[in-house]
Amino acid sequence: MNCENYLRFLKAFAIFRQHPELHIQSVGQTWEYFEGNIATGLVQAKIFEIDDEMKKMLILTKTPNKNDDVKLPFPFVFLDVNFKKEELAQLGIKVNTDEIIGILMTKGNLVFKSDCNKTDIRFKHIPSEVGTSLRISMFSEQGGEAWYDSYNTNVNLIDEVKDMNIDVQQVKTSDKKARDFVHLFCLNFLNFLHNPEVEYVQHIRSEKNLQRKEKQGKIAIKESYSIKISGVLKKYVDEIRELGHFDGKFSHRFWVRGYFRTLRHPRYKENVGKRFWIFPFIKGSGVLIEKYYKVEEKKDVV
Repeated sequence: MNCENYLRFLKAFAIFRQHPELHIQSVGQTWEYFEGNIATGLVQAKIFEIDDEMKKMLILTKTPNKNDDVKLPFPFVFLDVNFKKEELAQLGIKVNTDEIIGILMTKGNLVFKSDCNKTDIRFKHIPSEVGTSLRISMFSEQGGEAWYDSYNTNVNLIDEVKDMNIDVQQVKTSDKKARDFVHLFCLNFLNFLHNPEVEYVQHIRSEKNLQRKEKQGKIAIKESYSIKISGVLKKYVDEIRELGHFDGKFSHRFWVRGYFRTLRHPRYKENVGKRFWIFPFIKGSGVLIEKYYKVEEKKDVV
């Protein structure tokens, strides 16, 4: 429970703020806008520590097509997780980035912009803010350079503009494949939290622990959150762990991706409309091999 990726993200950002001329770049935003959003998020974020087992299960889960009702548990959420290029390649996910280190999530507001003057009668009734989105900021390293990529995705427009064919401008990115992968991972995490057998547990550091960190010249983190599972889901994870399938040492059974199921039939009564996680499982017989999957790439809307 040391929040290693959060600390790496935070320390690199501190250098970034003091020396923006270094080979550390913000991608897609002006310096002032970018710095303000990240700085606020890092101070206020609730840190969720994702262990390797949970990380692999979320990677091996297919993201739902519709995620309109997915909500952040807090205004700012930091996923303390990292993804190495070779690790993702083993799962059939190709990115250019050497390593992704930490993910910051918050709600973004979409601002209407037009080449036409606002005095144009067609745009008079359009408010300045036309919707919300999931704002993701990720820190990554590639070829000795550090990158911050901050972008809006998973867009929800207000009713007044839904029929106006408004395009959402996507900012440029250092690695589109990495961005697409991180977006889907974030959605899987948020959907995962809605599972009735999943809860998050707060861990508060003692005052003694915080004082010791400060004396050592280290950053003291007051609290973080971990994931607690129960019921059928816990039984599944325990069985997979006992069989050793998380360690990747097996090589003719294969992983089948999990997915999220929304209950529709009236027979489910009070549970109609609820979304449940059908977790990844192993299929076949013999030794286990990794099965390759292609991460779905969502087209930019420009």
